[in-house]
Amino acid sequence: MSITSLPLFGYHPLIQSFTILLLLQAIVVLQRTTPQQGERKKQAFSAHQWLNLLLVLPLFTAGASIMWYLHDQPGSGHFLSYHGILGTFVVVAAWIQAALGAASVWWKGKLVGGEAKGKALWKWHRLSGYVVVSLFLITAALGVLETTWGWGKSGVLQKTGVAVALPLVGFALLIRVQRSKLPKL
Repeated sequence: MSITSLPLFGYHPLIQSFTILLLLQAIVVLQRTTPQQGERKKQAFSAHQWLNLLLVLPLFTAGASIMWYLHDQPGSGHFLSYHGILGTFVVVAAWIQAALGAASVWWKGKLVGGEAKGKALWKWHRLSGYVVVSLFLITAALGVLETTWGWGKSGVLQKTGVAVALPLVGFALLIRVQRSKLPKL
C-alpha cells in the first residue's frame, strides 16, 4: 500500500513513530555536552529547541489530532484504551514541558523570575523531559500491545520487536543521563 492510499488513521502510527525518533535526537544532541564545549553546547542547545518547537511538538499534535478527529465521529468511543488516554496526556505534558523549558531560558529566565530561577527550573525541565520521553515510549508500546488495531494488524514478530526495542531505547537513553544535571531529590 502506498503512503498516498493510506486511510487517515494510517498516518497516526507513522507520524508518531517518526516523531519519537526526532524527540530522542533532540535529547541525545544535548547529552554529554559540557561548559568547556562552549560553541558545541550552544549548537546542541539550539538544535534541541528547534527540533522540539518546529518538528516534535507540531508532529505529535498532528498525529494525536488524527485520532481525536476520528474518535469524534458519530458512533466512535472516546478514550477506549490506555494508549489513547496516555497519548493525550503525554502530548499535553510535552507542550507544558516545552513552555517551562522555554520560560527557563528565553530572555535569561525573566518569565520565571530571573536567570537563577530559570537555571533552577531547567534542572526540573531536564528531569521531567526524561519522564515525558519515557511516557511516549510506553504509549507507543501500548499502541501495538494493547489496542484493537495493534492486536489485529501486528504479528508476534512486531509485538516482540516492540516489547524488546522500546525498553532498550529507554535504557540506552537513561544510561547517558548525567545525574549531576538533575535536581537533588
